[in-house]
Amino acid sequence: IFSQMVNLNSLELKSIKEIVRIGSNVFDGLIKLEKLNIDSNEIDKIEENAFKNLANLKSLYLNFNNIKSLECGVFNGLF
Repeated sequence: IFSQMVNLNSLELKSIKEIVRIGSNVFDGLIKLEKLNIDSNEIDKIEENAFKNLANLKSLYLNFNNIKSLECGVFNGLF
């Protein structure tokens, strides 16, 4: 989805109630991304490696979602 947006440094997907799941590697290509705001959605699952290759990410907002638990490997590649 974002593979052509290599210079994007901030992405806000806040309050888009259709977002219920964050898939593996969905943010691939966002190598300069520093801020990702996906709060206030209906997210109930974040798959392993969802944030992989976001080495420059400094802020991640996940507040006000339906996340009950996180699997191992969700934050692979962030630190």
